[in-house]
Amino acid sequence: MIAPGVFAVLLAAVSTGAEPVTVRLWDGDNPVNGELVEFGSQGVKLRVDDAVMPETIAWYRVREVEGAEHARARLALEAWRAHSRLARGDRTAALPVYTGLGEEYLWRVGPQSQDVCMGLTRCLLGAGERVEAVAPSLAWFVAADMHGPRADIPDIEGIDGRYAIYIDLPPVFLREDGRREIGSLPESDTVTARERYLHAGFAAALSGREQDLARFDRAKREPGVRDPGVELFEDMIHAQSHPEPARRRAARDALERRTRTGGGSWIEVWARLGLGKAMLGDDETQTRERGLIELIHIIVRLPRVRPELTLLAAELAREYLNATDRPRWGAELMLEARSGISGLREAQEHPANE
Repeated sequence: MIAPGVFAVLLAAVSTGAEPVTVRLWDGDNPVNGELVEFGSQGVKLRVDDAVMPETIAWYRVREVEGAEHARARLALEAWRAHSRLARGDRTAALPVYTGLGEEYLWRVGPQSQDVCMGLTRCLLGAGERVEAVAPSLAWFVAADMHGPRADIPDIEGIDGRYAIYIDLPPVFLREDGRREIGSLPESDTVTARERYLHAGFAAALSGREQDLARFDRAKREPGVRDPGVELFEDMIHAQSHPEPARRRAARDALERRTRTGGGSWIEVWARLGLGKAMLGDDETQTRERGLIELIHIIVRLPRVRPELTLLAAELAREYLNATDRPRWGAELMLEARSGISGLREAQEHPANE
């Protein structure tokens, strides 16, 4: 039996009275000609080349629609402004525009929602707002209808397809972040058990409270919540805040193994971040100093892997060194991290002539 919503789409797609339109794009691709199905919230829906199912052209790509009037021209312009500002690296200017679009597009499926979720996540991380970036980073998986690892989906910038994780947002926070709260998830069928599990993990990592960790562990029991990304999250969070010493030690051992097998990848960076943050909270001075060394590994050896995470490692190290009356060392590590990232960006923008 065909669901009513699917039947409506099929009916619209094969109707004979559809208007022929031309959609001109901002990205320089050739205009798209087709029969108009609708001006939807996610973009212009067209039936192209007699296809049964329509395709949706996201609003941020739509420059002009010839052949039909529509009421979403202002929305399309705002969506393009946000996308183009981010594309040229101006996250500060893109953030308020994406924020304005967030209320309508977070936690909904579709290409325009994908762009808003990804844009908000990148802009918020660029502004150092890691707590605020949690919701859009998880909402991206809802928007992309990708709730877990999928072998048929290639890696996307910032997303690892095998782990189904936003790479630049590990469940590791600064002490000052702990004064904030991660907002609740919407009560919607589009949000799966996996997103709720990761959300609970972020909350546990942020607060360190036993009740948040218990909620995280309960969420793990939901069907379908088991994959490489989930297992990595579990190790990261248990290493930091599990109340049982044996569980903390087992999680730290698992992260140490990942530092040896990660091979200079983002996995190694995550593992060292998790270990560093966990050890910095230990009762023994020697263990805390070992945690500092884990963070220095990232700053000195791995700055090119994920620059955002290099800065996070430096911020964690500076926070600890300030608390132990060594502010000069903390400032030097921040300078080292920023210098390495600046050098990397300059090399990318001005590559040497071969």
